[in-house]
Amino acid sequence: MFISHEGLLLCYEAAMTRLSQGYPFNLSTHMLWLGERTRKLGSAHVEYFRGIENPIGMKIGPGADLAELGSILQQLNPRNEVGKLILILRLGVKQVRAKLPSIIATVQASGIAHVWEVDPMHGNTFKTEDGIKTRRYEDIVEEIVTAAEILAAGGETLAGVHLETAAEDVTECIGGAVDVKEKELCLRYTTLCDPRLNLAQTRQLLETIGHSMRAHHPL
Repeated sequence: MFISHEGLLLCYEAAMTRLSQGYPFNLSTHMLWLGERTRKLGSAHVEYFRGIENPIGMKIGPGADLAELGSILQQLNPRNEVGKLILILRLGVKQVRAKLPSIIATVQASGIAHVWEVDPMHGNTFKTEDGIKTRRYEDIVEEIVTAAEILAAGGETLAGVHLETAAEDVTECIGGAVDVKEKELCLRYTTLCDPRLNLAQTRQLLETIGHSMRAHHPL
């Protein structure tokens, strides 16, 4: 089992950083990731991340400044190590086609080794008229499949997916084969933060994207 979390509170992350064989590692996790709101050129977060040896992830949203993205990539992976830098797309289904091609071009122009992952959860969050935060299953699937298609067309490969799921039969995300309705969200809505796919929705999602990945990258 490998562990990952967002490196948000630098005082916490610094306290968890130690020298191992002469190199600084964050020993609280395997992969630490940099959030959309803290990914700024010259920020303390980027400065911390560039100094650790862990594999690191970086969220890229629709508002990413492409003019500085290449410089951030170079800072986060200064030795251009393969597998060091994981780029986590969180564009949302409504913007993935418009934004992803230019992001791919910027990353490729940087010459920095990278791995692509997609987070179809955060860019597809919305509130119902009753103020309940939720996501549509169909939007989540569409963003994953669309991102895989666009990456493949650009000569790249989608290597991972970031999901938020529950092992229980919660009603936090709308749709899927179980067809959770908006009016049913209140039945078993137990999350304290982000809405999660329930077990049935997660299984259906994995089967769907598995078929899609095989179509783009047949064995």
